[in-house]
Amino acid sequence: MRIAICDDETIILDEVSSYIKKYSKLCGKSELEVLTFNSASSLLNALDNGDLFDIFLLDVYIGDEMGTELAREIPECRDIGVLSGPQFAAEVARGVPTGSTLAGTIGALNAGHVALNDMYLSDSDDVIGTQVCGVGKNAVALISGYCSVACAGENERAMIFTRAWDEVVSIGLAMGAQIRTFLGLCGIGDLFLSATSTTSRNFSGGVAIASGKEPEGTVEGIFALKGLLNRARNLGIETPVLDEMFARLKI
Repeated sequence: MRIAICDDETIILDEVSSYIKKYSKLCGKSELEVLTFNSASSLLNALDNGDLFDIFLLDVYIGDEMGTELAREIPECRDIGVLSGPQFAAEVARGVPTGSTLAGTIGALNAGHVALNDMYLSDSDDVIGTQVCGVGKNAVALISGYCSVACAGENERAMIFTRAWDEVVSIGLAMGAQIRTFLGLCGIGDLFLSATSTTSRNFSGGVAIASGKEPEGTVEGIFALKGLLNRARNLGIETPVLDEMFARLKI
C-alpha cells in the first residue's frame, strides 16, 4: 500500500509520516510505503509521471488551495472525506470522549465510522464548510490569544473574536458552505476549544506574539489567516477585522 501525504508545512509532514510508519511497524505492515509532498504541484507532477497511490492524506489548506479542491484534480480520489472538530490529540489518545464533524461522500462516511468507532461523529455533506471551519478556527484562535494580552479588556477581546468569526462565516458562505456547519462540532465546537485554551498551539502562539516572543512549534493560524485573506480578496469580500489583526500581528 502506498500513501501520499501533501502538506505545505514540513513539520506536519514529518510528524504524520513518522506516526504512520510507527503504526505500520507495530501492526507488522512492512509493505506500507509513505511519500510526502510539500505542495499541490509536486503531488500532481508525481502523478503525471506515473506514481500511483492507494490513499491520499491532504491538508485542509495547501497554499491557496483547499484539500478537496486538490482531491478533485486527482482521478484516483473517488471518495473524499473531511474530519474536523474539537479534539486535542493527547486527549484522544487517552480515550477522553471526543466528537467531530465528518463530511464527505457516502463511501468516506462509512469508512470513517469504521475507522473511528470510538469517536462521536456528526455526519455532513458540507465538505466546503467543514474545511473553512477548520481553517477559520485556527486563525481566530491565534487572534484570540493575541487579544488576551494586547487588548484593553475582555469586552474588546470578545468584540474582535465575534467579528473575526463572522468574517470567516462570510467567506465560507460565499464559497458555498452551509450556515448550520458553523454551529456544529467543526465550527463553534472547535472554535471554543482552540480559541480559549492555552493547550491550543494557535492560542498560545497569539499570546507569544503579543508578548514579543517567538511562538513554539507549528502555529497553523498564521498560515490560515493568510489563506483566508487571499480567499476573501479573490471573492471580493471585505474583512476589516481580519485585515487589522493581520497587520497588528505582523506575521
